[in-house]
Amino acid sequence: MAESAENPITPVTGSDAAEGGATTAAGAGLPVPAAVDGIIIDHIPAGGALRLLDYLGIDPTEEQVTLVMNTASGRYGTKDIVILENIFSVRGEVVALVAPKAAIDVVKNGVIVSKTEPEPARLLEGVGHCWNQECVTNCERDVAPRFYLVDEKKVLYRCAYCDSEARI
Repeated sequence: MAESAENPITPVTGSDAAEGGATTAAGAGLPVPAAVDGIIIDHIPAGGALRLLDYLGIDPTEEQVTLVMNTASGRYGTKDIVILENIFSVRGEVVALVAPKAAIDVVKNGVIVSKTEPEPARLLEGVGHCWNQECVTNCERDVAPRFYLVDEKKVLYRCAYCDSEARI
């Protein structure tokens, strides 16, 4: 991960502060829990946060997760934000699959210590499923889905078994 200058998460004050205190995500002015230690994934296309958690294998009933969904974004119109408390690494290639323009911020003691952008993997295994009902991955139990990258700019994948375009 590329290190960046320390970037503090600034507190929300006045009537905007949530009970017990809150801070803002990466200076976006959005209230998030105070004392964040973990990862903030920002710039997820609206509606993609739950799919991202599923693909990352993160169970929100087992982990501390904060979701900001369908919030205003000056850059994209609307977006989702995922905050993962006490989780300090995620598979960037999986984030790129759902949110190719996302920002992954690692936060320690309320300070952003690194920022990265996800990069798509050339080969993605065990994530998602093939939409072709006749694909071996949908007919055989022990065959994990595998997708290969065909267009890095559009983050477009094809199934390694049947060559169907992946609709993630």
